[in-house]
Amino acid sequence: MRRRPGALRGVARPAGQSRRLALALGGVKTEGPMAPEISLANQRPAKYVFDSQVQLRLSEIRANEAREKAAKEAAKAANKPSASAA
Repeated sequence: MRRRPGALRGVARPAGQSRRLALALGGVKTEGPMAPEISLANQRPAKYVFDSQVQLRLSEIRANEAREKAAKEAAKAANKPSASAA
């Protein structure tokens, strides 16, 4: 089923037309009392589940960087001509 644009939906369903007309003429209600605040007394404590994942990935990245650095230094040392060979 294909979704219709809002204007076509309004024409296709005239039952809600009075609400749409009232909203169009009167606008959105911005005056009056606000909704009461939601109580946070029974909320769950926050769990930072990603901290361990971040630490694991950082340690893997640092280990890879150290291996790459050691491999570059070993390659540089292998390509460097030795003084005794001359």
